Amino acid sequence: LKFTVTAPEGYQVATVSVGDTVLTLGDDGYYTTEVAGEITINITFKAKTTYESSVVFAELGYENAQEVTDVVKDYVTFTSSIGSNTYGNKPKYYNDGSALRIYINNTITIAVPDSYEITQMIFTFDDGFNSKLLKPDNGAFDGNVWNGNSNRVIITATGTCRIQSVTVVYGLPCQHEWSYVSNNNGTHTGTCSLCGQEITEDCTFVDGVCEVCEGNQPVHNINQSVQDAVITTPNGENLPVTALHGTELAFTVTPAEGFVVTEVKVNGETVEAVEGVYTITVKATVNIEIVTEKLSDAGEPVIISKTVSELASENGWTNSSKIGNPVELDAVITLSYTGGGNTGKYYSSDQTVRIYQNENPTVTIAAIEGYIVKEVTINYSISNNGVLLFNNEEIESGTVITVNGSSITFNVGNTSTKTNGQVKIQSISVEYQKTN
Repeated sequence: LKFTVTAPEGYQVATVSVGDTVLTLGDDGYYTTEVAGEITINITFKAKTTYESSVVFAELGYENAQEVTDVVKDYVTFTSSIGSNTYGNKPKYYNDGSALRIYINNTITIAVPDSYEITQMIFTFDDGFNSKLLKPDNGAFDGNVWNGNSNRVIITATGTCRIQSVTVVYGLPCQHEWSYVSNNNGTHTGTCSLCGQEITEDCTFVDGVCEVCEGNQPVHNINQSVQDAVITTPNGENLPVTALHGTELAFTVTPAEGFVVTEVKVNGETVEAVEGVYTITVKATVNIEIVTEKLSDAGEPVIISKTVSELASENGWTNSSKIGNPVELDAVITLSYTGGGNTGKYYSSDQTVRIYQNENPTVTIAAIEGYIVKEVTINYSISNNGVLLFNNEEIESGTVITVNGSSITFNVGNTSTKTNGQVKIQSISVEYQKTN
């Protein structure tokens, strides 16, 4: 038996079934089922959610060369404007081509009410014109058909274009009814029974079970590839060999005597430490690789010392302006910083660069590839009890910090309960060495 189903006005077919068997619409537009006796066909409908509105400019009664601004069709508004066209050319309708003629940098805004969204727009053009002359602010053209999901699309002309009609497909966003299946890797796939859309999401585990798909929380292996260094947790314990999916794994790396850590990789990607601690989220097998270099045959240590006054003269800094970022102390060593609008400003009154505690700043001293920073000394004055911090420890002005690494990063804290402290850098001294 082959049959069709026509929905009432304002509705569309939701499901068609015979007994427990759900039928799908064939490519020929018919439903098909076997008949071996009496059958009952069950049909459900749902409110129509998709609509089409077409604007054909030749049918709107415009005079030749008449300016076109606003067109309203059903729930669709079509607004054209001069945009940023600098020649005074406004969108107009012309009998020649029976089309709306728009010029470079004119704009067309096609919109529906906030509760709806446009999913497709089909354009027709006069001969010799196409969508390559139109640039939408969202979605994308496939040939002369725009596809996307938005209640408002602004299209800018990149040249003169002649549009004969636009058919807008829009409707209420699907009120998704999801069913979920675990992918057994810490994610699940959801399928909407209404529109067929599929999504993949991270699982949310409670007591080892996803509260959405009820899949079990996977366990992933933690592998290490390391020589001449030791990997531990921040409190000094051995790193675990497995971890549950979604676990935040933190670790530190300590090089062996006479070696320096030059790179830390996780699953082939370089990772950086924050205050000496590497942190990753476990979502698959973790492979940690530590790259070290031997220092025994390295070149002779070099010391570079610069005052802020010297750097200001060399770089042309002006009072109360931000310094370059990074700043080269020499061909090997750089100083860089992060923070807000005041951190990193140079002041000629006391020849300092100021770093502000309330802007969550960082100051990093780094060497280029092939070199290591052995020691760093920063001389500074303070305001409002500010103090330089390294690994959350207070570092007094003039303290020599042993690094033996590619870089070191400082923060700013306070020796009291104040939160508006300042560190005013006066000079920096760095000892570094070439590695083999």
